[in-house]
Amino acid sequence: MKQNILRNLLVAASLAATGSALADSFTVEPFTIAAGEEKVVTLHLDGTRKYIGFQVDVYLPEGVSIKEDADGLYLDVVAAMTNNRNGHTAEGNLNGDHYTIIVDHPRNGEFQSASGDVLDMTLVASDQISTGRQQIVLKRQILNDAAINEYRFDDAELPFDTEIDVTVSDLGYATFSWPRDLDFTNAGVQAFIATEANDNLLLQPVEKVPAGTGIVLKGDAGTYNPQTIDEATDDVSGNLLTGTASASYTVEGTNTYVLSKNSDDTPGFRRAAEGLEIAKYKAYLTLTDGLARSFFGFADNTTTGITYTQRSAGDAQVFDLSGRRVQQPGRGLYIMDGKVVVVK
Repeated sequence: MKQNILRNLLVAASLAATGSALADSFTVEPFTIAAGEEKVVTLHLDGTRKYIGFQVDVYLPEGVSIKEDADGLYLDVVAAMTNNRNGHTAEGNLNGDHYTIIVDHPRNGEFQSASGDVLDMTLVASDQISTGRQQIVLKRQILNDAAINEYRFDDAELPFDTEIDVTVSDLGYATFSWPRDLDFTNAGVQAFIATEANDNLLLQPVEKVPAGTGIVLKGDAGTYNPQTIDEATDDVSGNLLTGTASASYTVEGTNTYVLSKNSDDTPGFRRAAEGLEIAKYKAYLTLTDGLARSFFGFADNTTTGITYTQRSAGDAQVFDLSGRRVQQPGRGLYIMDGKVVVVK
């Protein structure tokens, strides 16, 4: 009997539907899914009669898929819509650019009601998503009643939202990289690349960041949502930050630095121990021997938004222009390693 139902559902696409398209429909509650997140999305049936099963083709935007393992797609018929004894089952597979999903009953059993939550799908968002409003598109929606009459629903576009979540800790800074171009203009957090200036590091503000670029973020502790873009990005030439957008990185050598804080809770970059694994979607500094020190602390220029990273007093001797040793340089001119350095 099950084979008969499946055969009827599959061949129905090539047959004329019974009557015109119904007012019945599938819907989903509005939801947001973030890159790297799994989310169970429930397909709701608004029907005018009891059905025994259905077939539907599901089209998802790039970067969003139905979770799958060796046992198949993560699809579950909602228990309230079926009986617990030999109830409805859901099966599906990927056919090129869409999924074909079939829900049926081994003995032509009807759903418990004409309307209700009918199918749970576990969706997965990858780092290739485009942020903003997206759509689940349902096509070739074919339903059967107990008499094996065939009914079709009109194609449906079910909106949902996607986002990229970036977290800044209580430190007030974070490193980040992403495999797509991003726009931080209205994200509520500042983005910087790191370049060399006067034998120090200069954090230069950027807004539209090319894919894979390592950056430093500055903001209040919280989660931020940059937007993916397909337009010109900022110039990031000379950036000393390396992103881990494609894979984590295991530190080699002694010239790699990671975001950290000093003993006085000053944020900055500290030399990383060899063998340390830097997580995916982060960034690290690779410095030359001329710049290499154990720690670089941040000193903010709040007027321009440009931040200098300067060597800690323990790593380099710093003097004012009168020749006096300075432990914690403020803004002004200083002599560091025999050179005049401007700290802003």
